[in-house]
Amino acid sequence: MDNEYKNLVDGVRRCEQQAQMAFYDRFFRPVYQSAAAVVGNRDEAEEIMQDTLLKIFVRPELLNDDPQAMERILRRIATNAAIDTIRKQKNFYTSINEEQVSEPADEDEPADEQPDIDEIRTGIGRLPVGYRSILSLRLFGDMNFADIAARLQLNPSTVRVQYTRGLSRLRNLLNQTQRI
Repeated sequence: MDNEYKNLVDGVRRCEQQAQMAFYDRFFRPVYQSAAAVVGNRDEAEEIMQDTLLKIFVRPELLNDDPQAMERILRRIATNAAIDTIRKQKNFYTSINEEQVSEPADEDEPADEQPDIDEIRTGIGRLPVGYRSILSLRLFGDMNFADIAARLQLNPSTVRVQYTRGLSRLRNLLNQTQRI
């Protein structure tokens, strides 16, 4: 562990404002990105990011001396808070329209036509909340279907179906974008 990070953590534990600002500057981007990947709304993601970092300042026992472990902890707190935010939204379960699932896109398309990560994130952000949440957790949160089902309090088979439908919609969106 580098001394700079150790001094930073010690300063946060002592509630030093300068150390808290440096801690914020070091971790706000990954925390914001984790929240935004789930909620898809900048304002909500920023609020979740601030709440997550404030939680660390209020409860310094959550601090970890390893910077990579600290980032993982912060990302997990932000992801859980984002999921809670989605749960509170009234239209979470009703926003998913029942539709016919089209055939998946051809997996053999050339590599230069594959969308990059930013296009995928943008496409996911345009999906309904239910699809967006499940796809974000599966693709960016590295969670399996059982974990996603437990977090969202859904049946695992429902999560798999919604993932498949969301992925189909995402492919359609990305194909439309590439044609333009």
